[in-house]
Amino acid sequence: MCGIYGYFGNGNPGKLEKMMDALKQRGPDAQGEVISEDPGYALGHTRLSIIDLSDLANQPMSSSGGKVNIVFNGEIYNYRELRKKLIQQGYNFYTESDTEVILNAYIEYGESCFDLFEGMFAIGIVDKRGVSGEGAPKFLLARDAFGIKPIHYTIIDETLYFASETRALRTIFSFSLDLDERSLQSFYSIGSISQPMTIDRRINSLRPGTFAVWKNKKLNTKEYWNLHSNSQPEADLAFHRSMKENVDELETRLLNAISISTVSDTPLSLMLSGGIDSVSIATILKSHQIVDFDAFFLRGFTTGPDDESSIVIDVASKLGLKVNMISPSENIVDSF
Repeated sequence: MCGIYGYFGNGNPGKLEKMMDALKQRGPDAQGEVISEDPGYALGHTRLSIIDLSDLANQPMSSSGGKVNIVFNGEIYNYRELRKKLIQQGYNFYTESDTEVILNAYIEYGESCFDLFEGMFAIGIVDKRGVSGEGAPKFLLARDAFGIKPIHYTIIDETLYFASETRALRTIFSFSLDLDERSLQSFYSIGSISQPMTIDRRINSLRPGTFAVWKNKKLNTKEYWNLHSNSQPEADLAFHRSMKENVDELETRLLNAISISTVSDTPLSLMLSGGIDSVSIATILKSHQIVDFDAFFLRGFTTGPDDESSIVIDVASKLGLKVNMISPSENIVDSF
């Protein structure tokens, strides 16, 4: 989990420090900024190192010619395959990071690169390659297909500010809140705020599966992925398969998804509960010996029917796992 922030346009660099402070908990390993007056923009990043722990992989990151800059939060699971293709096309790499793969993939494929990425991501890109020709740089924001990684934005005085969290953007407004009543109606109706709304009417979320282009002080968004068009052919195929074939297909896909998403240069951990999702992941990791991992379970405050600790202990015993049982203190809220 990293944090990204910045602005596109003639923004106020004095606002960046508070934005970074609001995101430091997302990235304790390194912080970096790039600020430009002409063309006007700023990119900031707070890093939690997962892949390529070296300083060379710190962000913001620039292309070899300095014309394209990027900040990125997330992980691209198929970055090694994309890296090989880009090397074959003549690209040189100076890090082992997935950030550099995104950077070069954008340079090679343009806006169509986002559909190539398997993973979770929120990306900010400054593209100055058109400055000499078209006269204006292009700024992009992009979000993964399911919206796992957050990215929010607000437009003030013809400048677009963006950040991983709304509270980083609210520092621009001195932490005031312009409550959007529609977001509360959404939250109390369905348990979440329907995007692109946020709780603050001045701030929007970029929708999952979309990217946005800010150019000549105008914002245009485009959808590159949606659930219906991408899942319907598979759903039709599944309908005509037998139950066993579907079960085997599900296991194959789970195994593949878990295998590619456990690539890391740091130790891995699994937050285990009594639910089918984490138990399935633990079972596949253990039975296929994909990677070594530590398991953790956060005990609740109650010992009633909602306490899943007995289920976790039973699962751990059957899988031969050592589980670290964590009991939160009553004042845990004070840590946030």
